Amino acid sequence: MRYPILKDPYVITGLIFIVIILTGNWLWGWEKHEYGFVLLLYFIVTIGIRLDDISRHIEKANETLIKITKPGGPASDTMVSPNAPDILHRLDDLQMSVQLLNTRLQQITDKIEPPKPS
Repeated sequence: MRYPILKDPYVITGLIFIVIILTGNWLWGWEKHEYGFVLLLYFIVTIGIRLDDISRHIEKANETLIKITKPGGPASDTMVSPNAPDILHRLDDLQMSVQLLNTRLQQITDKIEPPKPS
């Protein structure tokens, strides 16, 4: 496509509704009520487009989360095991993960020198 701005759904929707309004004005003699109704329809369509964008972003984030947390992924060494048979075992796994995190944080804070008083 030569004009990348025409790929934006909001621009396309706006152009379509401008054509509808101009056609209604010239051919059918629309008045205030008809313009208000078309404006209401425009807002409904625009909200639908925005909700579609939001659902695509949520789906993309969900796919990324699945890739990160799958077995063998970057977070698998500290994750709660998905094959835990009961809740208590999962809580034990979670406690071990928290202890590992605390140990790593303690190692990091030990390496940082405290500021010297002036």
